[in-house]
Amino acid sequence: MSKGKVAIIATLDTKGPEVAYLRDQLIRLGVATMVVDTGILGEPLGIVPDVTRAQLAERGGMTLESLQTVGSRGKAVTLMREFVTLFVREQYAAGEIIGGISVGGVGAVMGAAAIQTLPVGVPKIVIAPTASGHHEFGPYVGTKDVMVIHSIVDILGVNDVAKTVFDNAAAAMKGMLDHGHALPLRSAQSLTIAATMLGNTTKAVEQLKAVLEESGVETVVFHSSGVGGPSMEELARAGQFVGVVDYTTNEIGDRR
Repeated sequence: MSKGKVAIIATLDTKGPEVAYLRDQLIRLGVATMVVDTGILGEPLGIVPDVTRAQLAERGGMTLESLQTVGSRGKAVTLMREFVTLFVREQYAAGEIIGGISVGGVGAVMGAAAIQTLPVGVPKIVIAPTASGHHEFGPYVGTKDVMVIHSIVDILGVNDVAKTVFDNAAAAMKGMLDHGHALPLRSAQSLTIAATMLGNTTKAVEQLKAVLEESGVETVVFHSSGVGGPSMEELARAGQFVGVVDYTTNEIGDRR
């Protein structure tokens, strides 16, 4: 397992004891942690964070007091999401963070946005009661490989159900750290292109893929269902492909 810490991000004024339990389970498995408080109004409950909400606000050029009185809860949450995202990005670049877990209800979206800045292959987990089929998954996943765990119960109290969910989440993180890996950078010799596909373009893209393979070109196919295109573009900007065949262009008209 690489050196570094797993960031656990939550609003600790309401999720303190639960995060403390998850932290302790990770430590028991040999995983170093960094608890990050994204709470805005209340003091941390039952836990001392490694990174305080005041420190996050200061990184964004504000004081905690100015964040608390910014005008509306929605604006404060938006700003805190930006601050914690900046923090995680910087800490990963510095080699301090090797994975991330976001815990909470609606507040989990702040941490989810932050861990989405981690590269493909770097472990990312969201644990939330709102991570169910009745809610949109976009805010939790974005364009990244985020593992989403439905907490079943609300995150209020360390009961048997919550313990089971947290224990398994900790085990999943440990497993990914020990046996997983980040997406390798494309080598100069690698000939890989990206293509978009839906059901009605499957046969054409399959034929395209076969022809390119005969020439030694690998094709990575993205499902053009609203997220596939942006995911493809993000990886293309990162230099993963030598070319792109946007064969299925429905997302262009679907974007708002």
